Amino acid sequence: MFLNAYVKFSWFILYKKLELFYSLNATATRLIEKVDIPTNDLNLSDELRRTLTLLRDILETHSTSMIPFESKRIDFQQIVYSIIDPLLQMCSLSAAKLGVIEMAVYLVNCISAIRTTLAVFAFTDEKIEMLEGQVWGGENNLEILFFSKLNFCFRLMRIQIH
Repeated sequence: MFLNAYVKFSWFILYKKLELFYSLNATATRLIEKVDIPTNDLNLSDELRRTLTLLRDILETHSTSMIPFESKRIDFQQIVYSIIDPLLQMCSLSAAKLGVIEMAVYLVNCISAIRTTLAVFAFTDEKIEMLEGQVWGGENNLEILFFSKLNFCFRLMRIQIH
């Protein structure tokens, strides 16, 4: 009797997990299909805010669950990877038609919001490092902002950089 109830409960949990991942995949697909143009203030889009709130709620609920530690770690990573990569793609697509400086500002804003959402949860360190690498490395959005500001200051002082 007890074993039968345990098996049913295990199948129910597995079903709910699959349902959650299906829903996350549908959300990720929608993010890529529906790309908003950034606002003039280069702040986060409503869709990005909603998705980060959803992600935070899911991770908060999951972090307080009675799931074993190792399963929780695996689930967290699957949840985070299924949403964050499409969010970053959505931000990049949104910023594609902006100027270089505006694009850098917008992407730094988006990445910072994503990083802040993840920072309070266990098992997200790897993704946080990747996000920080996108701000500090690669296309180096902060470097673009720094040198554009430096160039602006030099122009004010009428110094030419060659």
